[in-house]
Amino acid sequence: MPAKSLHIFTSKLIDYAGLFPPASLDLKSAFYNYLNYISKSPYSWMLAKFICPASRLSELDILIENEKIAFENPLSFSVLGLSSVHSSEFLDSISHDVSLISDFNVKYSGRINVDAFEVRLPNDIFSIKGDKVLYDMIRLTSEKLEKINGKQLCLFFEALPDENLTALAEAISAHIKTGGKSGYKLRTGGVEASAFPPSEKIATAIMTCKDFEVPIKFTAGLHHPIRHYNDAVKTKMHGFINVFCSGVLHCCHSLEREVIAEILSDENPDNFKFTDSSIQWKNLIVLASKAEEVRNNFMLSYGSCSFDEPVDDLKKLGLLNI
Repeated sequence: MPAKSLHIFTSKLIDYAGLFPPASLDLKSAFYNYLNYISKSPYSWMLAKFICPASRLSELDILIENEKIAFENPLSFSVLGLSSVHSSEFLDSISHDVSLISDFNVKYSGRINVDAFEVRLPNDIFSIKGDKVLYDMIRLTSEKLEKINGKQLCLFFEALPDENLTALAEAISAHIKTGGKSGYKLRTGGVEASAFPPSEKIATAIMTCKDFEVPIKFTAGLHHPIRHYNDAVKTKMHGFINVFCSGVLHCCHSLEREVIAEILSDENPDNFKFTDSSIQWKNLIVLASKAEEVRNNFMLSYGSCSFDEPVDDLKKLGLLNI
């Protein structure tokens, strides 16, 4: 078994997104991968949700029917909404997504649980005047989904980590304070160098979300544990150990932005240590119990089109049994 703190650190860390680049698997391959990982992998504790666009739920329904796929246990899904170019179209797009989710829910209730909904906000929403524009959009999205699902979904709103992030975090925080479930989604990579935000941007996002007590999840570019240069995209790729350690350590030590960015940029795996009782980066230590609290409530998960790569790399680092 791995160190207890590593088990806690990686528990339900990865939302499987095999449909998306660079893997770009067909739906059948991606879904069967997820079923095999979650039921047969000795590292299944690292796996969380299956990520599926709302627009492909009907296709998945046909696949399940045709293949006569049975589930040993209920599955957990995070559904992606259709992003809108303009804010005027956003709620109409949400209504369409809600209809697709509703049809799927009726058929698979109890077998597949749609527990989260992720959507990218249109850029122009931040230019609309009004103190409650963002909050009202979040509230209305939540209400639309709750009506068809019979429960609150955790909503994740994606936007660039720029000067608009404070306004978005404030609106999400207000929604949470009224009993809503929502968070911020940060894109940490892609298939081009320009898709990878600098460490300072990620550090700012982590600090802003912590200040407003807004949960955060990540997507793309975190296939590997430790930051490194990648020849395929010609840039430094962030590591999921770097990202989640930086968030855990900041929550427990109130770090300066420069220190968070240093953790994010660290390419030496020997600086990160996992024992049964604690997680450590250089001379900064967090008890495993505190790390578990932060993971459950703040640094939630990341979307990855690969499950094998993170597991294999942790093995190479000697953190998982080979």
